Amino acid sequence: MGSPLATLFTLQAETPEGLLLHEHLERLIDGPAVRLCECLEELLVERWVAAIRAAMDASPTAQRIARVSAAAEVIEAHLGLLDRHRRLDLARAWMRALVGLLDAAWAGAPMDVVARLGVASHFENLAQRDALRRALARIVGVGEHLGQVRDRMAAQGYGDPRYEESQLYLERFDAILAPHLPRLRGITAALTGRLG
Repeated sequence: MGSPLATLFTLQAETPEGLLLHEHLERLIDGPAVRLCECLEELLVERWVAAIRAAMDASPTAQRIARVSAAAEVIEAHLGLLDRHRRLDLARAWMRALVGLLDAAWAGAPMDVVARLGVASHFENLAQRDALRRALARIVGVGEHLGQVRDRMAAQGYGDPRYEESQLYLERFDAILAPHLPRLRGITAALTGRLG
């Protein structure tokens, strides 16, 4: 787990001693190592879908909560770094992974996703159930976050520093993720109890 690429593949928030998660992942984005992310998109998407499904199915329940929470932490850190380093073109992989999960682990109506999450769990208390739902809502909520990024990038005008990046991001977001945002929002609402 000393490699930031391994952390990204496994979505486990373990880092070498003395490094914060974002510092660890930054080694993959800041410099020539970013080429790995560019070349391995297909493999990353497959691996992320499998890792999130495995985290949702982990046993015992405490381990499920820990694994889903760790995955959410890695995803959020990675997306933050992509934005900060002006490499939102690489966010396409996360868009594709979310769509892949909608066809697999998150298939069906939002309440079906929530129901499946509890089927294999033996919750010791309601706090444990709510912790698992909140952790998964962080991952599902990545779609909404990417939509907010889209709104921000749409404000980039011709000649602005991030104009070219924004045009690529808008094109990819609108083609890949935009049609699926209502379902993602519905799943988030079902997981959190949020209305609308």
